[in-house]
Amino acid sequence: MNVSKSSQSSRLRRPRTDDRAIMNAIKVPYLHAALFISHKVGLYEFLGNHHRSAAEVSQRTKLAPRAALALLSASSALGFVAANAKGFRLTQTGKDYLLADSPTYRGPQIEWKVKFAAAESYENIERSVLSNSPHGMEGAEWAKLQTEQADFAREFTSMMHAQGIAPALAWPDKVDLSRARTMLDVGGGSGVHAIGAALRWKRLSATVFEISSVCEVAAQYAKQYGVAARVKARAGDMWKDPFPAADVHFYSQIYHDWSDDKCRELTAKSFSSLKPGGRIIIHELFYNDSRTGPVGAATMEMVMMVWTTGRQFTGREIGTMLREAGFGKVLVKRTFGDWSIVTGVKP
Repeated sequence: MNVSKSSQSSRLRRPRTDDRAIMNAIKVPYLHAALFISHKVGLYEFLGNHHRSAAEVSQRTKLAPRAALALLSASSALGFVAANAKGFRLTQTGKDYLLADSPTYRGPQIEWKVKFAAAESYENIERSVLSNSPHGMEGAEWAKLQTEQADFAREFTSMMHAQGIAPALAWPDKVDLSRARTMLDVGGGSGVHAIGAALRWKRLSATVFEISSVCEVAAQYAKQYGVAARVKARAGDMWKDPFPAADVHFYSQIYHDWSDDKCRELTAKSFSSLKPGGRIIIHELFYNDSRTGPVGAATMEMVMMVWTTGRQFTGREIGTMLREAGFGKVLVKRTFGDWSIVTGVKP
């Protein structure tokens, strides 16, 4: 049906909101590319702790002046770079996450994203959403790839370590583990959260319960951080094998990998395995109760659509799950950025 020009003009009006939200949402892939390319050409390492001019960046990266300035401007808009009369420099955020000598360096995560860019292409995301099934890598689920491909498991573990180290150093300050002596990090990957807990709570020992292809990686990280005496890796299947004895069961980014029923199964297994007074801790990017944010949770849910059969929960939903299993003293606490924990205690 054609609409006349007069009808069109009569409906014209100035929008009641500006267009930044829709513009930013549409253009996000370009900002991803700016970050990834800047990392690849060594822009952030070149800036380091120095002020550099756009001309110096162009010369060092071998980019045309126009391209160098585009990357610097995009990095500035993202909050990784700042500019003043002396030139461009890294912000504290840039130093924390984009320099290789930083303990919270995200380089391995960036490199993973570049390597598996096809898996997270628009076409794959669309296919996963419309079919309600993961298509992350030739249609294979993340969990299957982890189990069947040792090289993939090791690469994935290193990437997740880079993502996890910053929040792993934060959440142990939000829960009192002074009386706990043993922690079981279920599906703990590199053991990054066990390491964070051990560094904070000096009397705590931890077991990273993982598939065998990942245990070697976890042992290497424990040695690297000087906690190998208290953080050990143990091979096992969290679905089939009994849990080793522990005072605390910890899950980070495990529940969002699985269906609600599978999460209830894990919760019940933890409740059955823990002694009275034992604690469960679930660490995730939780939605708020209305599922309207934060952006980190919404973004991660789209990642889950591509790689797993799971979803992002609200803290309240996980709290309800813990109570239904029998846990008491259930609390939801924001820990770091968009990260939160839900804790419960076995009566």
